[in-house]
Amino acid sequence: MIAYDTSRNLSPMSSGITQVPNVIDLTLAAATTIITQRSFFVGGATQQTGGHTADAIVTAQTPATPAMAPAGSGIELQVDARTGGAKLVTVILGARMTAYLCDLRNKRYARWTRDVGAGLHTLLFRLPASVQLRKGNRYRMELYVRTGSQAVVRRTRIDF
Repeated sequence: MIAYDTSRNLSPMSSGITQVPNVIDLTLAAATTIITQRSFFVGGATQQTGGHTADAIVTAQTPATPAMAPAGSGIELQVDARTGGAKLVTVILGARMTAYLCDLRNKRYARWTRDVGAGLHTLLFRLPASVQLRKGNRYRMELYVRTGSQAVVRRTRIDF
């Protein structure tokens, strides 16, 4: 980019600026591919838990999106090698939310309870380290939302 001032003087050419990609909830390998395709590089990957593998999931990034940054700059990542987790985006009018992860025989593996205010929320459900799910099995997320005398129950199948 070049800018002119009121006297028609030119500024030096700036480096290209592009949008920072959102790579949260992707594997480290997939995030690295997207970051390099957008002319950035992975400035570092800080491990939260578990071993450092390409299957680790990105849980945070700097700069956070939405953002613009000079092409060729680094994006710092936080990754978590624990497998499993779910993300829910929902509009709530202020309620108590309880979620369960169950198998098809109704065995409960995890429980989360949160009070959420009115608005659009992105809720991240992290599996406790003690929970080990089996690949190829089917599970179910049960979401109970209560506000006043109203209650809503939603169930979603999860193939792991």
